[in-house]
Amino acid sequence: MSSFLQKIVLSFFLINSGSFGHLYAQAIGISPVADSTRFFTLAAIKIQGNKITKDKIILRELPVKTGDRIAIVEKDTLTVRCKQQLANLSLFNSVRVSFNNDSSSNVFLTIIVVERWYIWPLPIFQIADRNFNQWWITKDPERLNYGIEFTQYNMRGRNETMRIKLQDGFTRKLEVAYTLPWFGKSQTVGSSFKASYLQNREIWYATKNNKLLYFRDASKPMLERYTAIFTLKFRKHLYKTSLFNLAYNDIQVGDTVAESTLNYDYLLDGRKAQRAFSLSYTFSNDRRDYRYYPLNGHLTVFEMGHIGLGISKDVNIGYISVIRNEYFKLAPKHYASVGIKTKISIPQKQPYNYYRALGYADYVRGYEYYVIDGRHFALLKLNYNYCLFTEEGYYDFIPFNRIKHIPFSVYVNIFNDWGYTVNDAYKTSNNYSNSALYSVGAGLDFIAFYDKVFRMEFALNKQGRAGLYLHLQYPL
Repeated sequence: MSSFLQKIVLSFFLINSGSFGHLYAQAIGISPVADSTRFFTLAAIKIQGNKITKDKIILRELPVKTGDRIAIVEKDTLTVRCKQQLANLSLFNSVRVSFNNDSSSNVFLTIIVVERWYIWPLPIFQIADRNFNQWWITKDPERLNYGIEFTQYNMRGRNETMRIKLQDGFTRKLEVAYTLPWFGKSQTVGSSFKASYLQNREIWYATKNNKLLYFRDASKPMLERYTAIFTLKFRKHLYKTSLFNLAYNDIQVGDTVAESTLNYDYLLDGRKAQRAFSLSYTFSNDRRDYRYYPLNGHLTVFEMGHIGLGISKDVNIGYISVIRNEYFKLAPKHYASVGIKTKISIPQKQPYNYYRALGYADYVRGYEYYVIDGRHFALLKLNYNYCLFTEEGYYDFIPFNRIKHIPFSVYVNIFNDWGYTVNDAYKTSNNYSNSALYSVGAGLDFIAFYDKVFRMEFALNKQGRAGLYLHLQYPL
């Protein structure tokens, strides 16, 4: 029997055994009550350390509110859940949560946060390839982006975000984005807007032997794209969110790209421009403990959308995507996860620039150097994680108060991935399509401040190719 269950059993016995039970219950932090159901009423929620963040932003994320009648046996679970919900906001370097009693035996919830810096004028220095592993093959300095990005998080203390990006190098880009997570008295509706312009003198125009082919013209742009996206978000339930996205894309390519010698179907049927609105709906039920490195809970995401809306002559694609991830605690320090993602789309003939499956945002580990195109795909990921150590250290030698307290964890993992794509349009010489792919491997994961993840993984794929790969987010 776990120590927690032992505490509950002993508490129940001793509380009903007279004055000694009364003293014991107080010693372990449980206030005995006359009611045999052993509930308490939450008298108040006290928040400390939020010099900028509004109380309502914090209160919005809590699974409890003032006046709730809470079972004593749920106290520890609620403490952990409150901390997880606040950590997932990515507004705080550290979060501490506890239930306490005052002199009059009222129970209140205490939340102590250390806020992050919210204004970040940062230089841009990033690779232009799909991932670091792909760029490392050539180490080509011309395939780098540089510039400056100004971001203000938590504007007005309301978790609003404003971002302005000015970028040059491989991809020239100008982007403005604004997010208002919640507005109105009920705090259940939010919105965001993003507008961007990018320009490339190099473009990937086709896939051959499971790798992208590139064409570059130093004298003129090969790709220009204007994008505007408006999102409306509804979240009446703490864990369930609905998103509506309305987007407009205007894509133009160089004359050479549309010629049959490169890819006549890059934008389909020799087009040099592609203009279309798109509309999508996404529903998510997110019950993960920590969003950026989950160990317990589950995630379900359903998305359906249409590109072209039946009114564009340039593109007409409908799609459905489903994600289901489960995370388990097997024993102290031992965790497992399983995740599956599927996508189907119609019609059979689609522009090459939308004909993407694995190797882009989604991938089978061990195939980071390849792309597997298709209009349908399925991806299965199996993970086992062991926690080497986790701590929330306080480092007084750091001169900045906001980062003296650093939550930090290290995990080792082993994994097995499977993937399959259906490619019935651009399958020439791409033998990884329409074939089961799989890999096995092991890795080392570092997590700091709840949401900063760095992973090193060694993977062996179906073809017997082995490699060391680096990533900056959890694989599922």
